[in-house]
Amino acid sequence: MTKFDWPETDSAPDVRRRLTWRQMVANPGKTVRRSLRALRHAVLPERQIFFRIRSEIDYVTLTPVRQLALYGGVLAVVGWMAFSTFHVLALDWMVERRAQSAKDAWGAFARVDSERGELVAQRDRLNRKIQDLEVTLAVVQVSQEKLLERVANRTDEGIAEATRLLGMTGIDVDTLIEAAERREKQDDLTLA
Repeated sequence: MTKFDWPETDSAPDVRRRLTWRQMVANPGKTVRRSLRALRHAVLPERQIFFRIRSEIDYVTLTPVRQLALYGGVLAVVGWMAFSTFHVLALDWMVERRAQSAKDAWGAFARVDSERGELVAQRDRLNRKIQDLEVTLAVVQVSQEKLLERVANRTDEGIAEATRLLGMTGIDVDTLIEAAERREKQDDLTLA
């Protein structure tokens, strides 16, 4: 007896004889098919479902192939239900996230818009201050020019009066002007 043969005293009535090693090597496709068939019959044996309709008894035979088709169909329906449930939940979550993102974007837009309004108001205030300063500067420049004209007029009038008076006394006017300029320079040096 080889190690691939069933013993003769096996209790199962329809046990088929296993192939020898040489037979398996000689025809591997047949061996695989036989192994798969044996596995299929072991996991999914042929079944019969009996039911009574009035006084008659009928039955339906479920072969392993039909059982596989039935299990495959049930698995497909359950898989489709799981996928659909997940898909609906994921879509709901994505819609909620998009709504939150849109709400956040509108909030950010409102903040930026209000900040822009504040900046425009601040710019307008600064422009008004600049205009006020320009007007003040123009007034100061005009006042300064008028003051310089008055001082120049007074100085010219003073020099003319001093020249007239000094001319009567006989003192040289150029010498007096040079002395006054030296005195101004010394005053400027002492102040610095």
